[in-house]
Amino acid sequence: MPAVADAAAAAEPAGDASMYDADHELVREVVAHLAHSQPWLGDSRRVVQEMLRCLKCYADAEHPEMYSMPAVLDEAWHAFILNTRDYIAYCYAHFGRVIHHSTATSRDTEEEKEERRANLRGAYAGTHGRAPPEDVWGGAGSMALALPAKRQRTESQEEAPEVRMRLTFRDQSGRSINFNVRPTTRFEVMMKKYCEHFDVELKEAAFRFEGSRLMPDGTPREMDMEDGEQVYVIIKQAGC
Repeated sequence: MPAVADAAAAAEPAGDASMYDADHELVREVVAHLAHSQPWLGDSRRVVQEMLRCLKCYADAEHPEMYSMPAVLDEAWHAFILNTRDYIAYCYAHFGRVIHHSTATSRDTEEEKEERRANLRGAYAGTHGRAPPEDVWGGAGSMALALPAKRQRTESQEEAPEVRMRLTFRDQSGRSINFNVRPTTRFEVMMKKYCEHFDVELKEAAFRFEGSRLMPDGTPREMDMEDGEQVYVIIKQAGC
């Protein structure tokens, strides 16, 4: 399927310039977080601005599922979503609804992801009247040229036989359990075993890795985990 610029997106104005203000009270925490925790992303202000411009494209699209942000901008989107109050307030202020994210397409082939990134490029040009800046986007279809080496998987690694890895799940009280799993093992398996081991209701536990919440249908490979990584488990505390 060729790259598409959504007709609705092309017809809409790019919106108030304040929508992309990196100093706005609803987004400056994301800028500060990225600058501190993920300096390899480069200029966090520009990364956040480009992420916000992409959200405008998603909001205007009839079929936003046809789009994918390059990994550099997706990292910023994840960080924004974690600031739930600010993210929801921003979305309602500018779009009248929340722009949702999903892991549903994370298992697609690289060709499918590349097609969606190309679609977003077309929509971006139609919405903002110019091509995306390559120094921020990282080049056509980039999976994150600026991300650290541990987040870049080489072709030889992709072709290597699947190995097992050790992951440690640790909660706020210091309790931990180790899992020896394949990179393709679903997190749901580990989550259930963790909760069974410590007699915790699954609905009372949140599992996080490097600031991102793990989804049950995700895998260590999708999160670019390496052997020896640690997952933080946040157990909901009962009220007084």
